[in-house]
Amino acid sequence: MVSKKQPNYQKQIYKQYQQVIQPQNIQPRQIQHQLSQTQTIQPFHQIKKSIENQQKSMSCFSESKQDQSNNEIQDQLNMIQPAKYLNSNQKSLNNKSNRNSLSQDISFNMNVQPQNAISSSRKKISFQKQQPKSSAGFKKMQTPSKIAQIPSLTEEKRSYKHEVDTNVFSISLGCLKYGTELAIGNPIYFQNSFNTDCDNCQGIFNKFSIIAQENSQQVWNCEFCYHKNLVDIAQENIPKSDTIDYILETPFKEEEEKEITNNLQSQNDISVVYCLDISDSMNNIAHQQFVPKDQKLISLSKAWSRLDCVYSVISAEFKEMAKEHPNRKVGAVTFGDRISIIGDGQRNTEEISYKQLGDYELIVSKSIACAKKQFSNPISQCWSPLIYKIVKVNTERNTALGPAILSSISIAGEGSSGSQVIVCTDGIANIGLGALNKPQNKLESAQFYQKLGELAQEKGVTVNIVTLIGQDCKIHDISPVVELSGGQIERVDPVELRDNFMKRFNRKVLATNVCLKVKLHKALQFRNEVDQNLSCNKTILTKQFGNINEDTDVTFEYKLKSVKDLIEMQDFDLTQLNQLPFQVQIYYTALNGSKCMRVISSQTQISSDKEFLEKNANIEILGLNAIQQSSKLARQGYYETAKVAAKAWYNKLERIAQDNNNMAQIEQFNNFKQKFEVVYGVFKQENAQYKSDRVSQILFSNSRINRAQFQNKI
Repeated sequence: MVSKKQPNYQKQIYKQYQQVIQPQNIQPRQIQHQLSQTQTIQPFHQIKKSIENQQKSMSCFSESKQDQSNNEIQDQLNMIQPAKYLNSNQKSLNNKSNRNSLSQDISFNMNVQPQNAISSSRKKISFQKQQPKSSAGFKKMQTPSKIAQIPSLTEEKRSYKHEVDTNVFSISLGCLKYGTELAIGNPIYFQNSFNTDCDNCQGIFNKFSIIAQENSQQVWNCEFCYHKNLVDIAQENIPKSDTIDYILETPFKEEEEKEITNNLQSQNDISVVYCLDISDSMNNIAHQQFVPKDQKLISLSKAWSRLDCVYSVISAEFKEMAKEHPNRKVGAVTFGDRISIIGDGQRNTEEISYKQLGDYELIVSKSIACAKKQFSNPISQCWSPLIYKIVKVNTERNTALGPAILSSISIAGEGSSGSQVIVCTDGIANIGLGALNKPQNKLESAQFYQKLGELAQEKGVTVNIVTLIGQDCKIHDISPVVELSGGQIERVDPVELRDNFMKRFNRKVLATNVCLKVKLHKALQFRNEVDQNLSCNKTILTKQFGNINEDTDVTFEYKLKSVKDLIEMQDFDLTQLNQLPFQVQIYYTALNGSKCMRVISSQTQISSDKEFLEKNANIEILGLNAIQQSSKLARQGYYETAKVAAKAWYNKLERIAQDNNNMAQIEQFNNFKQKFEVVYGVFKQENAQYKSDRVSQILFSNSRINRAQFQNKI
C-alpha cells in the first residue's frame, strides 16, 4: 500500500516545496580546520514559472500553476546544485536560475575538487517557452571596469542558447604524488564472495559507511544505492580516513621490493627514445640567423635547416641529461625510407627495411631485440658517440612515421615504467603502417594509431610528439597514440624547439595504466559524457588515462535525474535527504610494478546559504571545465555547439566576477579569458572543420588543460 501511494506523495512534495534544498560539502577531517567558513552545496527543488516576457526576472511557479501535468513538471524542475571549495582561494558558488544545478567540489587532501556553480543571471539571460529545459539565450552584457571585454562576444546579433547549470567538479590525479593511509587487505570482504564494492552499484565501503546488525549478521546499507550487503569486517579493518590506498597486487618478493622500488622511483633508469624524422623536408631552411649557444658540431656559416635545429637541441639535451640523470638510458631511432635503430650509439645501427615497414609483428620483435643490446648503456657513458652518430645521418625521401613510432614504443617498453618516446617530425606519414597520404587507407590508419596508443598504455610508455611549423602532419589522425599514453603534442617553430623540450617533456610520471572511476548517488547522473564511459544507470564514469603526472587535472559535470526517475525510486525519501555521497576510485600501476587503488570518499551535507556561494565562486574550476569541455566538443567535430557552450560559459563567469567585484575572482576570470580567446577564435574559424595541425594541436592541448597552465605557471 505504501509503494502505491509513494508516487503521488512524491508529486505532492514537488508541488509543495518551492524552497531551496542546499546540500553542503564536507572536507576531509584532516583539513577541516583549515577552513574558516562553512562549505555548501545547493540543490534546488524549485519549479520555474513560464516566462512570457524575456525581460522579466526568473521566479518560481505560482500556486495556481502547480496542477500542471507530471511531464510539464519534469521539463521545468530545477536540478540540484552542490558546491565546495578547498580553501579561501578555491571557492564555490550558486545562484537561482531557470534550472538550478548540483555541482560538487570535493576536496581530498587538495586532490578532488567538485565546484558548484551558480545558474545564469536574472538580468542577462532570457528563456524560450519552446525550450523548457534550461536553454538560455545570452544577451550582450555590460563590461566591468576591471575586466576587458571580448568584442566578438558582444557584437554578434545572434542569440545563443546553451545549458550551463555548472554542475562541475575537478579531480587532480597528481594526488598520487602524496602518501595516505594504507589499508590492510582488500577494500572489503563480502560474505560468500571476495569483492571490492557494493554488490549492486560498485560503491566501495568507506569511513562514512554504516554497519548494522541483522539476525547476527553484519549488513552494510550502501549509501549510494541503499542496497543491503552482507559483510564480515573486523573493527580494525574499517577505514579511518576518507582517503585510503589499497595494494591489489605486488609483483616482487618482499625482501627485494624495497630496493627495487627505490631504484625505479628515482627514475634514473627509465628509457627515453628520440624518434627523429630524417625525410627530405627536414632539409628546408628553418632560420637564416639561428645561432644556438655552445654549438660546436655544426658549422654556423650557413643557414640552418630544420634538421640542424633538431640536432642542436638533442645534443644539448643529452649533455644535460648526462649530468642530471647519469643512469638514464637514452637512444635514437630515425625514420625516412626505412627505420634506423641507432640505440645508444655504442653498437652498429640496426635497420628495418622499406619492404618490412608493413609487418607489425616483425617491427615489434626486431625492436625488442635491439632494446636489449643497443640500449644497455647509461647516458653518462654514451652521450658523445650517440650525438656523433645522429649528426652523421643523411636525409631520405619518405616519412615512415607510423612504423617508427611502433618501433620506439616497443624499445621504450623494455625499460622501466614511465619511459618515454619523443617524436620529432615535420611531415605526413606516407609509407608503411599508418600511412596517411591515401584516403582509402583512412580507416585502417585510424585503427593502427589507436592500437599504438593501447600498446603504449599497456607498456607504461608516454608518447610525446613535436611537429615543426611549416608543413602539416595530420595531428588529428595520429593523436590517439598520444592521448591514450598520457603524452603531449607540441607544434613549434624549429628555432624554439629547445624551449619546448625543456618545459614540456621533463615532468615525472607518477603512475601508469591509470583508470579513474567516479561514483555518484543514485539520484544523480553524469552529463555531457560519452555513453560508453557510463555505467550503473549513469552514476559511474570510467576513464582511462595511461600515464599521469602531477599536473593531470580533469573536470566533469553531473545533474539531478528526471522527476520520473526519482519518483520510481521507492527506497528513499527525497525530502529527507540531508547529505550526498561522492567517491573517486583511482586504479593504477605504481612505478615499482605494484597494482594499487586509491579510494577518496566524501559526504556532502545540505545547507541553504546561496548568497555565500555566489560571493565565493571558484572561477578557476569553472573556467577549467569550460575550456576542457568545449575543446572536447570541437575535437569531435561539433564546432557550433562548442562555440555556443564557450560563449555561455564566458558570459556566466564574467557576470560572477562583475557582480561580486572580488579581486581574486577577477584574476581568475582574466586567466580564463586569455585561454578562452584562443579556443573561441578556433571555434569561429570557417576552416576549423578541416582539422589543420594548428587547430588540432590547440584543441588537443586545451581539452587537457590543467591548473598550472590555467594559472600561466607552465
